[in-house]
Amino acid sequence: MKGLLITVLTLTAASSTVLAGSQFTFSSRPADPEGQFPRLGACPDPHACIFPPDVSTFLPGSYFDLRVELHAYDKDTSKPTPKPYDQFKTKIRKDKGKWVNVNKFFKIKSQPVIENWKFNWTDSIEKHYASVLQNGQKPIQVAVAARAWRKLRLTEPGLYEIKVQYGSKKSYTVQYQVVEPKKPKKKAKNVILFISDGTNVGMITAARALARQHTSGKYHSLLSFEDFDNLGHVITNSVDSLLTDSANSASAYATGHKSSVDALGVYADSSSDPFDDPKVELITELIRRRQPKKAIGIVSTAYGQDATPSAFISHTRQRSQPAEITDQLLHGVHNWTQAVLPDVWLAGGAEYFKAPQSLKGNDYYKDFQKEGYHLVFDKKELLNNKKKDEKLMGIFRKDNLDTWFERNLYVNNTVGNKAHPDLSGKDALGSDQPGLSDMALAALEVLKKRGGEDGFFMMSEAAAVDKLVG
Repeated sequence: MKGLLITVLTLTAASSTVLAGSQFTFSSRPADPEGQFPRLGACPDPHACIFPPDVSTFLPGSYFDLRVELHAYDKDTSKPTPKPYDQFKTKIRKDKGKWVNVNKFFKIKSQPVIENWKFNWTDSIEKHYASVLQNGQKPIQVAVAARAWRKLRLTEPGLYEIKVQYGSKKSYTVQYQVVEPKKPKKKAKNVILFISDGTNVGMITAARALARQHTSGKYHSLLSFEDFDNLGHVITNSVDSLLTDSANSASAYATGHKSSVDALGVYADSSSDPFDDPKVELITELIRRRQPKKAIGIVSTAYGQDATPSAFISHTRQRSQPAEITDQLLHGVHNWTQAVLPDVWLAGGAEYFKAPQSLKGNDYYKDFQKEGYHLVFDKKELLNNKKKDEKLMGIFRKDNLDTWFERNLYVNNTVGNKAHPDLSGKDALGSDQPGLSDMALAALEVLKKRGGEDGFFMMSEAAAVDKLVG
């Protein structure tokens, strides 16, 4: 691997990201509602919601969906739910200029249809736990009128405002900043993003205490990444909760947008459909669109449909959609950019590639082979791979891969697991499964070959920390 110009990013917690570029101040923005039970995350207005939400930040030309919702409700649950206002108007302006209808601004020929649904809102702890407390309190039913504009983009840097007008004098406005990307003196050809899921400061301290000697409380040396030139902390809350999860946090790394817990590549709206939420473009999709010859690799010791790897190839409100995520890995999503189809995919999660747990009983092994993937099922096949110029898919067992202990010390613990990736009922012995370093190095060989002068992007996740301490 000599001669590679590589940017290595190591992320050691489930966290959120900051886009490169200057920090902008958003003037006098409405604060999020206080309390644990908001009607819907990132919706401070009593009736209107706009997604992406207020103070979102974009790269010029990146794709996003725009969703506007109008909510109607009566907090007196003994009364019928009122009808939502569906004659709302949505406008946009740039840098405090003239307001323009969004259809005209984005050159949309036909107005999106109004969608209607209802959802329940528990606005207090008494209502949230009514079934446990048996207090007879009912949730507030909220009726919704909504529109969605799909696959939009803002191509010029600046401050944009989107306003929804409802009723004679009521309106709600959000601000977006489209940043001017920084132009580095030297541009990296290759990027490796290491994510050690769940590795918070406490885990780092524990690892250092076990791995490094010390004298009088002073360590002889630090962990390798603690010697990086640049280190930092991140703020990990989601748009509507203090605690995040691997889906929302990995999605923040993949998109530059904070969202809600469980969400992958979308902002969570109020509908029950986990696949209609407004999407934002992934870094991998951006690469495929702007640098189609750059290679992409996704490596994880988790099952491949788990939150972190899925954040780089899928869009859904609910991370718990493994069969559909497997399908998105191959086909992408409707009315959006092309599927990422990474050059390398190494992980677990075999059960979602064939019946009975695959989507509609499809055999995705055959489908990926038709797409030109070389398929490997164990460590030996991976390390002996001679087809460096072909796309590589390695699926090494059902569910998560076994940890270092089961692969090296307690292999007998994996006898009888019936987890072989061909779904034949055979065992996937720990000794037959590759470790993260095996997978990452094998992936780099393929990515270097396939990316060539255009380089590559690789995300490599160490998932076992989170699995073992969670």
